[in-house]
Amino acid sequence: MAKKDSTNQQQGTLALELPYEVITTVATRDQLRKHENLTVGRQTANLDVSYLRVRGTGFESHNSFNPRIKPEGWTMEQWEEELLISELAQDMLVNGQIDPLEGDMTPDGLFYLTDGFRRKLAIEWLIREGHTHYNNSKDINMVEIMPNPKEWTEEDKLVRSLSSNNNLKYKPIEIALKLQLWKKAFKRSNEEIATRYGKSRQWVDNMLKLAEEPESIKNAVATGAITHTAALELKNKVKDEGEREKIVQDAINSGEGLSVKEAQATKSEYADYKERMKAIVDRYGDEVITFTKAEQDIKEIAAKAIETKADEKGSINFAMKTAIAWLEEKVPGEEKTKYKEWKGMFEHILSLANNPEVSKPEDTNRVSFLEAGLADMLTIRNKAVEYYPDEREAILTEYDRTATTIEQLIADVEEVEIPAGTIKVDKEAANKAEEQSHKTAATTPEYRPKPQKDDALQPIDFSKDKAIGEMDLNEATKLLDKLSVNIGTLPAHLQQYVNDWQGSIRLVQSKIANAVEVIKKAADTR
Repeated sequence: MAKKDSTNQQQGTLALELPYEVITTVATRDQLRKHENLTVGRQTANLDVSYLRVRGTGFESHNSFNPRIKPEGWTMEQWEEELLISELAQDMLVNGQIDPLEGDMTPDGLFYLTDGFRRKLAIEWLIREGHTHYNNSKDINMVEIMPNPKEWTEEDKLVRSLSSNNNLKYKPIEIALKLQLWKKAFKRSNEEIATRYGKSRQWVDNMLKLAEEPESIKNAVATGAITHTAALELKNKVKDEGEREKIVQDAINSGEGLSVKEAQATKSEYADYKERMKAIVDRYGDEVITFTKAEQDIKEIAAKAIETKADEKGSINFAMKTAIAWLEEKVPGEEKTKYKEWKGMFEHILSLANNPEVSKPEDTNRVSFLEAGLADMLTIRNKAVEYYPDEREAILTEYDRTATTIEQLIADVEEVEIPAGTIKVDKEAANKAEEQSHKTAATTPEYRPKPQKDDALQPIDFSKDKAIGEMDLNEATKLLDKLSVNIGTLPAHLQQYVNDWQGSIRLVQSKIANAVEVIKKAADTR
């Protein structure tokens, strides 16, 4: 049988590098009973206040277990005022100590806090003010405590300290620094910290970014001279650390501090305007972004850069014109201007389709002419939507109206002609073949060719099968035409695939046309 560990050694503490002393062993039950200033109960105990300790100095951010930070330059009186210690002390005087202080009792009889730092300061405040008992007659010097579970690791205690701030929330910078310690000392990933602490990964990422800021900025956040969100915004906008410190110090010296809005409008915000403009141009080629949107974004970057860097207005405008020129190399600006008249272009094609002088009904190329008009209208619609996204609804509505008119013209003509690329079908033969296919085989005598002396193929009448095959293939061609038109109406984020899909449809249509030719030739030779 394994020997029971009588040293009460804490788990997972031997290899840690923490900025405060690590508790490796806690007091045994027998040691607690022998403590001269401790009264032991079932779950809690009462201990003289002089035995309470906070690992580290108790209020310095770099070497304290306690998450709360006394800002640099503040006196204890200022800090206690910030922590509302006198208010908490007055409440405890009236109502007594409601909750026990949590921590670890070491073999030397000292109790190191995990939770209850503000209550410790409040008790000390009451004693300094001359109070000896709460209103319920209990001795203020005897503090109710509750030991941590023996199985808790140093990481468990750190997490507990972070979650024990219900009455007065920790400042963001206090949480940020403790998360940084958690990550480094316990080798945890941002994702692991987020999961255990019950926060999003992005939130943890931002807190750790805040903890990486220079001491002067962290102290400015701790004192409230700037908000933590303004500090993060400034970090995102100004890459140079020294410049960020100068901006924050200037804000403090002005006595006005620095808000998020002010951080967003710092003079260095658009120092990288050239890179921003180039990124917009690059995006145009790689993502679903219209010419108009790209051009608008470039001009907006230029305007904001001029607001914060007025002395560089000439350079900024030159960069803007250069970026737009790059953009126009991908899609010429004159093409954009051309498609601004999309409505007139639709009407022009429709007028040609309705003009008998251009293409008469008896013209054998009538359907081909109308289909070419539909294809042109589809191109106009796609380009107009790309360049003028704000007019998308109007463009699609006008396209549907004019395209429907042309489709009806095609339907009217198809009674006497077949679309380009297909073979004219013998409709009478096809109808007879379809009617015949519904009859039972019993009504048709089985055909038995007479034996031949040679192996030559005998003529077979394929006219009925030929008519049915041609009719089916022509119907498939029409369905593909409709599919091609519908593909053109896909949402903007799928428009980059339209050309590929329509190209595939044209390939299938050409193969169908070839199949029709093969059927015709096969029927003629057999």
